[in-house]
Amino acid sequence: MTNSQQQTIASKIAAQPAFQAGIIFIFGALLSLLDLGSNASGVSSSTQNSSWILMTACILFYALCSSIFSLKASQPNRYWRKAIFSFIGLMIASALLATLLSGQSIDEAGSFRWLFVVLAIGYLVFLSIVRLMKTIVDIAIKQDDKLRGE
Repeated sequence: MTNSQQQTIASKIAAQPAFQAGIIFIFGALLSLLDLGSNASGVSSSTQNSSWILMTACILFYALCSSIFSLKASQPNRYWRKAIFSFIGLMIASALLATLLSGQSIDEAGSFRWLFVVLAIGYLVFLSIVRLMKTIVDIAIKQDDKLRGE
């Protein structure tokens, strides 16, 4: 695979928040299944909440990656709409998988309901910060162009 093909694949992944969420969900599911398998075989002894912890970490990872990738979006409003819907889908899928693997609902698992609320608010804050940064940089570029007479 050539360098230009790798860049094309990377830019396609960066432009599709649903695809990013899917990759992160699959990665989190594999980690959770690996943890469950290691508990069943006696190799490790993690808590019953470990699948909740892993899936919550994957949600936070998606929030961070999606916010950063939004800088490269050609149509930011469309990207952010898709990213927010993908975030909601990832949260629902993660909660269902963690419930299935741990045998505990979100209420029985401890404070994960509040963690999900905090992550949702934090994600909106991440997107707002990135949007503000992008706006400031765009204004600075325009001002620089005016000063140079371009």
